[in-house]
Amino acid sequence: MNFDESLNLTYDEDSLTPLVELKKLSVLVPEGCNLYWSSLNVAGPENKPTTFKEKYLTSKPKKVKQILHNVSGIAEAGKLLAIMGSSGAGKTTLLNVLTSRNLKHLDVQGTILMDGHRTNKWKIREVSAFVQQHDMFVGTLTAREHLRFMANLRMGNQYTLKQKYDRVESVIKQMGLTNCANTPIGIPNSVKGLS
Repeated sequence: MNFDESLNLTYDEDSLTPLVELKKLSVLVPEGCNLYWSSLNVAGPENKPTTFKEKYLTSKPKKVKQILHNVSGIAEAGKLLAIMGSSGAGKTTLLNVLTSRNLKHLDVQGTILMDGHRTNKWKIREVSAFVQQHDMFVGTLTAREHLRFMANLRMGNQYTLKQKYDRVESVIKQMGLTNCANTPIGIPNSVKGLS
């Protein structure tokens, strides 16, 4: 049974809140960007090609490795979700699949829904963000400076500078960073900073 067949969207009579029934599991779903993924399977080459010859001139078949096998989950709006696992378990691959990033050379199968509807990478990027492993902070910036820089990049021209900075201050307060907001982020083995 795939996710589309097992998803039955109805409404709670008292609150008119959508109710999703998934394999006999009932979950109240408030409006507001709840993300569901079901039966995600991801396979890719066992080793990434490192040379021009390996990438373009070698004709031998590449070994395929199953990275994710039948993974399902829910990320509810307004709630923290921790994705934990050992090194190589597929945590970054899962985040990349959910946000449609870095999928070259990967075979991805499964269903991703937002509030019960199919979604795409543009819709996901409107409502979420995550810092990839290889993205680096500028270690000489403070936490506040870094957040302001990111707000200027991500929030667009429809917001004034004051609105962006107000949002940054709100995030600093919500994340409990008030006491360290003006502390440099730091560079390992070089500039002391946040831990």
